[in-house]
Amino acid sequence: MSKLGRNLLFPLVELLRPIPPLAWVPIAVLIFAGTETPVIFVTMLASFFATVLNTYLGVRSIDENYFRAASCLGYSKRAVLFRVVVPGALPFIFTGMQIAMGRRLVFACWRRTHRWTRRPRLHDLRRLHPGGHSQHLHWHDHARRPRLSSAMIRAVGQFLMRWQQKSRGEA
Repeated sequence: MSKLGRNLLFPLVELLRPIPPLAWVPIAVLIFAGTETPVIFVTMLASFFATVLNTYLGVRSIDENYFRAASCLGYSKRAVLFRVVVPGALPFIFTGMQIAMGRRLVFACWRRTHRWTRRPRLHDLRRLHPGGHSQHLHWHDHARRPRLSSAMIRAVGQFLMRWQQKSRGEA
């Protein structure tokens, strides 16, 4: 990332990051129409900062000598990006994605227990016990997709970073 880009974007990210995702709910409801679009926006926002900050940290942690070596070898900016920056930042990117998936899970559980609308939905009516008690507290029903997504992220990360395992002698 260029110094100008970092100086323009990083303060904005750091300004918005401390705001909890649930504080964005009223703004999202006012800006976006319907009931699903605000949910998608707030869920994305809950995951965005973890991914962006981990990616930024990963790029910043690459040793300067790798960039010097790429320059000596005559790499173009595109080649430096794909041969130095992306492989060097991949562990941080996938860590950020897994943290983001955990945040998404927490938000999904909150969203299921605190409804966006007061209208009963068909799947709400099917979850009622004969006594009339709701089963919304069973968070594992709503955690399957994020856990599956997290497992997929971990598998893709391990596949893309198998060079790292080979260099440590684990493969």
